[in-house]
Amino acid sequence: MKEIKVSQKILSKYKHLQSALDVAQEGDSILLEEGTYKGIFIIDKSITITGIGEKDAVIVEGSIHIKNQANVTVGNITLQDGEIGFLVAEGSLKLDHCDVNRMSHSAISVSEQGKATLREVIMQKNEHAIITEGYMSLLYCALSKQKAVQIRMSQHARMVLKHTHIFQGMEEAVILTDKSQMVMEDCSVYGHAGSRAQVFLQDDVTLSLVSSRIYEGKFGGIEAIGGKLSLKNTVLSRNDGHQILLSESTSVISHSYIHSGDIGCLVKEGASLRLEHTRMVAHLQAQVNVQGGQLKVKHCSILSGKGNAILIAASGEAVISDSEVAGHVLPQICVSEQGNTIIERSSIHHGEHYGVWLTEQSSAAIFQTNIYSHKQIQLVVAEQSFLEMDTTSIYEGDENGLHFLEESRGHLSHCEIYRHGEDYPQVIVRGAADPVFTNCIVSESPSNAMWFVEAAKGRIENCRFVQHGLPQLEITEGSAPVIVATSIIEGGDCAIHIREAGPHIEDCTFTDNAASIVMEGNCPAEIIGDGAEVLLHYAEHKRNEEERLSNLDEKTLERIQKSQLLAEKEARTAEIVGLVEELERRLGKGY
Repeated sequence: MKEIKVSQKILSKYKHLQSALDVAQEGDSILLEEGTYKGIFIIDKSITITGIGEKDAVIVEGSIHIKNQANVTVGNITLQDGEIGFLVAEGSLKLDHCDVNRMSHSAISVSEQGKATLREVIMQKNEHAIITEGYMSLLYCALSKQKAVQIRMSQHARMVLKHTHIFQGMEEAVILTDKSQMVMEDCSVYGHAGSRAQVFLQDDVTLSLVSSRIYEGKFGGIEAIGGKLSLKNTVLSRNDGHQILLSESTSVISHSYIHSGDIGCLVKEGASLRLEHTRMVAHLQAQVNVQGGQLKVKHCSILSGKGNAILIAASGEAVISDSEVAGHVLPQICVSEQGNTIIERSSIHHGEHYGVWLTEQSSAAIFQTNIYSHKQIQLVVAEQSFLEMDTTSIYEGDENGLHFLEESRGHLSHCEIYRHGEDYPQVIVRGAADPVFTNCIVSESPSNAMWFVEAAKGRIENCRFVQHGLPQLEITEGSAPVIVATSIIEGGDCAIHIREAGPHIEDCTFTDNAASIVMEGNCPAEIIGDGAEVLLHYAEHKRNEEERLSNLDEKTLERIQKSQLLAEKEARTAEIVGLVEELERRLGKGY
């Protein structure tokens, strides 16, 4: 093995790089002194080329091609102004402390049979930085300002990047296709202006990011159309559009931080996302938007967004456990369009709007969770949706705790609902809704515990209602709930107020209420056990009224009936107007 020195000095034996390559043997080293060496250099033997002096003073204008299984090492030079900087057709390239600039095609191109290892390499202002079908590793490199995609991988390519920066490209940073695999560790990707996300995955590819940062992309951070994505200890921020978009792909994000974008994660049909030990903060739209995909959230914090925390739609599914959701302007968890969610051991609190909103035939199962301190209704179940809830507390909201409407159903057991706004029943059931409450406690509110209205149904069994300022149960407008084996205690007004409604009340107890049961209007109610005497008083009152009216002459009776009808119409109109105004204000959409 010998050293061959190339110098453009007058007395130098080798003035041109090509002449040195012609005489070099396997294992030889070529030393390039400062100067400019032009040409397309084909290397078919294992040699080392090293620049002497400053790398930007040792300039190769053109290209270097490696073939015939040669193992070539190049260090401390600047390669520029060719078509392909380094073309590794066969064999391997080790590139150390070099610059590759202004190539019309790519700085480095590696074929399926090739391999390249780069350390402290800068690639800028090329068409592409890297196009590869082979194996590559990059350590302490910088890729910037390419005119097209900075890294394009295909045909089972493999790449490992560590401590590398990819930034300010005119198009995407990275595109992976055709079962390619990439690992990024302690890398930065930022400032790309392509029509897609900065990192784009397609087909059956794999991308793993560890302790990396992706930010300030014009059209998103990461987009995976197929493939597998893994993020750990990674930050995504300030990417326009979506920070992460997933479709027909599988992704795991753990111990990461995603913040300050339009949409945090968009999970489309066929995609699944597992989110663990991760914070999502300050997105303008939904922080996680599940459109037909599947989501699992565990030990996460989703905080302070201008839209929803989690939006689940288009039959999407989500499981949220051991997590915190707080501080959103729109409903914190919104489930619509037959979406489904399970929420367990979590806290949903301090939202500007609803805590949880189920609509359009969606469903939720909520277990061992706290929902509290929302400025509007804490939990809304609308449009034939279904809620299952067990061992959960809903408390200290500015308005209602729970609202069932529009033929929705539910089954709530071992739940607590307490301390809601003074002008709002803690629970409203209306519009033919039909929930079941068993072993629940509703307590401590200046308004009603529950209000059944507009032909509401439902069943209350083995529950406790304690310390309400208005009738603890208000049952009106043709509603017919079944109330069994329930204790109603310490009501400031009455235990149950029934008006124009027909509930079934059986084996209930009434303690320390101003009155037990009060009935008004036409009330086909059934009462068995304590409080049944009210039916006798009600029947006697009806008989007395009928006798009184039968003794009046025809004109007086007609005048009384007209007055009653007019009074009832005016009262009903005022009640409807007040109800509509109140509910519009509370629900924001006419409920």
